[in-house]
Amino acid sequence: MNRMLPFILLPLLALPGCAASRQPVAQGVAVPVPAGPFGEVAPQSLQPGQCGLALWTVAPSARRIFWAYAAPPVARMVIDGRTLDLPRVEESGEPLFGFPSHARYAAGTLSVSVDVDFESRSDLVGGAVVRAGTISYVDSAGAELILPVAGLLACQ
Repeated sequence: MNRMLPFILLPLLALPGCAASRQPVAQGVAVPVPAGPFGEVAPQSLQPGQCGLALWTVAPSARRIFWAYAAPPVARMVIDGRTLDLPRVEESGEPLFGFPSHARYAAGTLSVSVDVDFESRSDLVGGAVVRAGTISYVDSAGAELILPVAGLLACQ
């Protein structure tokens, strides 16, 4: 009976190899996330003394989907093919260069929330890096889409 044990266990050890088509996603690996209804925002310019926040999708093909000015506090986005300027209606968190770590921009039934972690760096004067953040979008039907973002806060 002991000589039969390797022959019984050998097929069981080979079973995980049969599922080779199902490969797990390694932790820490970026998986492409569709940008949903968001189009790319055109490049924006800053006047002297003005600050802006640009956020882009965290994906292999990063796209700038959000731009906001500190003053006036308005965000520009392209949603469903339309360029929209959304006023900031809510904010919380310690502001940096006029931008809070949490803000909500809205117009009518459309609402966009932005949560970011700013990282000030000694080699970056008049700005900060956004290493991690999210944009949460709620459409008129109440459906919510949450996207991971990264970005840059800059002042002229």
